[in-house]
Amino acid sequence: MAISMKSCTHMKKKGEATRDERQMEEFGKPLEDCDLSDMGYRGQKYTWEKGNFAETNIREQLDRGVTNREWLNLFSDYLIQHLPYSFSDHCPIFIQTTPNVSMYGITEPSCEDIIKKLWQEKIGNVLDKLEHTQDGMQRWRKNIKRERIKKLKFL
Repeated sequence: MAISMKSCTHMKKKGEATRDERQMEEFGKPLEDCDLSDMGYRGQKYTWEKGNFAETNIREQLDRGVTNREWLNLFSDYLIQHLPYSFSDHCPIFIQTTPNVSMYGITEPSCEDIIKKLWQEKIGNVLDKLEHTQDGMQRWRKNIKRERIKKLKFL
């Protein structure tokens, strides 16, 4: 899944002199302090390009996605893709996330629909809407539990 920060601070480069190792260590220190990891990628190897001729062309993997454990817990099924260059000298980076819904214990298909319905039912400020939604979700949960017990007894 995530890659170590060592690989994040060791950027790939083609053309011109390489970066000062001390600069790269200084860059990596705050990332390590914040417990961030390189997310990897798919697609083009280099995300930045300068120069039109082979002898003056410089390409570098500058742009990266980094994350922490909390984010990975929310979005364990992610994809980072380097897209082709357009009008910029940096290629766009596409991040696709799929929330890890089971982490929240939401296994009922109707859960999202009932939350939307309850939220829209109440007119008023956010606190009123939250209270109404909470009360409705508690009633919904009890009803779901009651239905599951009935099914279990039937089986």
